Amino acid sequence: MVLWGKRDGERWQTLYGHIRDSLAIAEALTRGPGLIGFCRRHGLDAHRFRQIVGLVVLFHDAGKGTAPFQEALEADRAAWNFPHALAALPLMDMAWRKASFPKLLEEAPILEVLAVAAHHTELHRDLYQNLPEPHKRLSFLPALLGVLHRLYEETAPIWGWAAAFPDLPLDELSRRTLGELSKALLRIRERITQQVAGMSMEEQARFRARYVALLAYLKAADKAASRVFAERARPGENGPLLPFPLPEAELESLFPNWPSDAEEGLRSTLPPGGDWFDYQKKLQEASFRWGLVRAPCGRGKTEAALLWFLRRRELDGLDRLIWTLPTQVTSNAMRERLARVFGEERVGLYHGRSSLEHRERIRARLQQGLEGPAPLDPDPALELEWAREANFWSEVLAYPLVVTTADHLLYSFVHGFPQADFALGMLQGAAVVFDEVHAYDDQMQAELREAMALLRAMGIPHLVMSATLPDPLIRAGRLENYPLIEDTAGMIRRPFQVLKREQPLIRNENARLIANEEVIEEVLDGYRNGAVQFLIVNTVRKAQALYRQLRAFLPPEDCLCLHSRFAYAHRRAKERRVIERLKRPKAAREPFVLVATQVIEVSLDISADRIFSEIAPLDALAQRGGRVNRGGDLPHGLFIVFPVDDPRPYDEGRLSRSWELLGEGPVSYADLHQWANRVYADLEGGMARLLELFTECTLFGPDPAEIRFDEEHGRRYQPRRIEQPTIDVIPHEIWAQLQPDASPLEFLTPVPLWWLAHSQRKGLDWFYIAERLPSRRPWLICRQPYSEEIGFEETDIEAGASGVIIE
Repeated sequence: MVLWGKRDGERWQTLYGHIRDSLAIAEALTRGPGLIGFCRRHGLDAHRFRQIVGLVVLFHDAGKGTAPFQEALEADRAAWNFPHALAALPLMDMAWRKASFPKLLEEAPILEVLAVAAHHTELHRDLYQNLPEPHKRLSFLPALLGVLHRLYEETAPIWGWAAAFPDLPLDELSRRTLGELSKALLRIRERITQQVAGMSMEEQARFRARYVALLAYLKAADKAASRVFAERARPGENGPLLPFPLPEAELESLFPNWPSDAEEGLRSTLPPGGDWFDYQKKLQEASFRWGLVRAPCGRGKTEAALLWFLRRRELDGLDRLIWTLPTQVTSNAMRERLARVFGEERVGLYHGRSSLEHRERIRARLQQGLEGPAPLDPDPALELEWAREANFWSEVLAYPLVVTTADHLLYSFVHGFPQADFALGMLQGAAVVFDEVHAYDDQMQAELREAMALLRAMGIPHLVMSATLPDPLIRAGRLENYPLIEDTAGMIRRPFQVLKREQPLIRNENARLIANEEVIEEVLDGYRNGAVQFLIVNTVRKAQALYRQLRAFLPPEDCLCLHSRFAYAHRRAKERRVIERLKRPKAAREPFVLVATQVIEVSLDISADRIFSEIAPLDALAQRGGRVNRGGDLPHGLFIVFPVDDPRPYDEGRLSRSWELLGEGPVSYADLHQWANRVYADLEGGMARLLELFTECTLFGPDPAEIRFDEEHGRRYQPRRIEQPTIDVIPHEIWAQLQPDASPLEFLTPVPLWWLAHSQRKGLDWFYIAERLPSRRPWLICRQPYSEEIGFEETDIEAGASGVIIE
């Protein structure tokens, strides 16, 4: 009798074939430096851990060798009422007891069993506790033993398994019911909960690290084998689709590795004849596993961190680097920047809208013929499938280099998404860079403080970088023992002059936002003289009002408004337009005016001749200053700062201290650092939720749906301070003209949540629900006026009820 493992219409793969493909991938993955490095950090025998990985992969789909699962597959339907991952558990328990297979815990193969139980879903407290047919028997088929025995004998020489494969009593095991297994899983949960309660945080972290690392190898192998089936299987019966052992070239096609000439590629980013700065060389030679970097904007912090990682990769045995940033805008720009150095196939991207980024990139590659022998006509279904694949592997941090938000990394510790344990397992073979950590968001810096404590407990290398990195932030983050490398030469440079004005850049008069007329004329005069100028304000409403008053005098191609409240497709088009416009050599630049919010503060490699900015906390202000005369040595840039008549969204006390302390004239980042120290002198570190939830999620814990509502909105856990909750809508004007093959996701636009409540309370009918075939997914549509130029007309919405709109 043939046992089937996978089916896609008329394409079938035997159970033997799928498990052997999974074993081939797992065996190749465990050859990498990550496994040895992980075992060294946790005091594990690498050879033994590798054997455990192989055994778990061998048994992971044994539950498919049952009558209920095979019947469902033959009928071409999902076995929704028969979880095959649960069915495998008694078989594993019996095999480990009879053959004395190696295991991670001395008393029983608990972590091995749990990894298999959770290889299709997150391990949580209610997993398999509400089964629709608990009395259903397992009914193992006799052929299963032959499949497992054959696979064991064929691959044992490479895995190093020494024991004889056990004779498993399938008849006895077949009489077990799903309900019995559910209760057994509950007993394991209760036992683990009691065990974890007596552990310190460091012990919990190391305990969980073993589980998630094992799970990650299993899931990576299983998912990749399924991908191979989807891409390579022919109609009819398919056995193994991969050779065993797997050649390096085959593994590279599934899991790209770091290029052998990574450092040479990085060096190619230097100007001709250039060399690394002294602080970059120090970081490259540094021996610390975790540390701090303070260096001004435009002085190569990115390259410095990469030099540090490449050395740590050799010393610690690392497979990947996770690069976290504060926002989606900066994550997008960083991914593009790193992909140019290391290759598109090696750099992943994940955030709440990253699937759209992947789809756009794949569409371009298909049209250029980069994904095949010749250019292909746009195929929305193919684009969507490949984009989902790229987004999935980015979400679980599986690329050699993944750019993501700090929020996503934090959510991986606390079951914040369905693949959180998978991602945390991948993190065990990685280093982390926290790029631009700021003090003004007390909540985020508190959560990052606890995340770094967990990283230290797990032995995961990490680097914290900022242009100012105030000393109080170091103390509040409990990072005093982290070695600090500072770009001393860069910190004393004075690339711009600061001027402080007495009157606001834009003021509120009788519920109307009015721009400073002198500033408008100053900007127009600068435009006539060929200057590139940015105007940065603290809220969306101010950006829109300021832009409206400027656009009447400027050509539309030379003036642009950028904030976070655009439809995603429009926002990305604007970002690309700005970067394209400003990456030209300075001599070839034409005059340009950008009106923006905080979205341009961090890690965007763009530069202006002068900036007009509202006051912000000094570390944020330093980031804005990093866009003036970027990389310059002399104070040729002009940074003009204005007071505000409303401090929101920032803390009023810190904002007023920032204004008082900010000096005028040529300013260095050393000055900004010292002033920021005084602004945050009272910083004590906020209350964090991370460790409490981490303990709860050590193995079981809450379901991801309990942790947050969606990609950007927390429920039990919210990593950052949210001044103005938002909700995603599609503008009515876009919905009415949407083409059948267009993705509505590209046009999701965040609006303040209070709009919805206000509309319902006042009966304004601003919103309605609409569906789109064939998915019939409901979408929330907003009737408020919207344009690609400025977004929703927020300045026209009821005065005094606009709330705080940041970014």
